[in-house]
Amino acid sequence: MYIDNLVGFVSDVDFFTFQGLAPGTEFTAETTNVDAGDIDTLLGWFDEGGTLLDVNDDIDLEAGNYLSRLTGAVPASGTLTFAVTGYGDDDFLGYHEQFEAYELILSLAGGGSPADFDGSGAVDAGDLGTWGANFGASGASPSQGDANGDGVVSGVDFLIWQQETSGPTGSAGGVPEPAAAGLALLGLAVAAAGRRRR
Repeated sequence: MYIDNLVGFVSDVDFFTFQGLAPGTEFTAETTNVDAGDIDTLLGWFDEGGTLLDVNDDIDLEAGNYLSRLTGAVPASGTLTFAVTGYGDDDFLGYHEQFEAYELILSLAGGGSPADFDGSGAVDAGDLGTWGANFGASGASPSQGDANGDGVVSGVDFLIWQQETSGPTGSAGGVPEPAAAGLALLGLAVAAAGRRRR
């Protein structure tokens, strides 16, 4: 991304929202300098209502590091929203004199995947066991297999788990074949229906 010096315009603040994160996961959000320029960012953390929760101007002013860093924990909503602007724009309205490229990097403790149901730091077969044990449960939390945050442990959460096992936070060896995954879902649905009838 770029911070642009748009003199006279109120539009130069970049907002980023990350959703589906595991509540309680520790995070670090920081800006980095990608062009070796002399950029001075201002980083803000906002709640879902638009209230500024925390702000950081310089990582280390004495050392001349004018980039920004914030740490905290993912709220119960599983959503984080950040804004990046330039030095002096304390109200996040776009008034500043910065014009450089930057990156915003969000790091999560233990990988922070919503499919890490057992909190082990890896998306693996242990998480599938948690999901299976709670399949069909309503009012569920992420630690019970609710990866998408809708309060229900369902096939959607399984698909999120499956995608994560083939991604950078997971283990490719734990990915079921598509046909086996479909049979597993069907078997669990039948088992859940049988439990309800009794």
